[in-house]
Amino acid sequence: EEVLRRTIALEEIDTDEYLAKQEDLFKPAGNRGVYGGQIICQTLHAAIRSVPADQPVHSFHGYFLLAGDADRNVIIRTKK
Repeated sequence: EEVLRRTIALEEIDTDEYLAKQEDLFKPAGNRGVYGGQIICQTLHAAIRSVPADQPVHSFHGYFLLAGDADRNVIIRTKK
């Protein structure tokens, strides 16, 4: 359970802006970027944290335009 918590952990750095720390990102051996499933979970987590609890997620869409760099922090910005 602790590994899962760390995997999707985000630090709120500003209103609707979150930081996924580089040391918690997973880069599978042989891949060119971080694991997309982890990024999807983190962005969903950021979206959930950005709205009141009475507004549950009902739809989620995303695109991977570039590979994420596992040697850098990831900044996630949400829009309402």
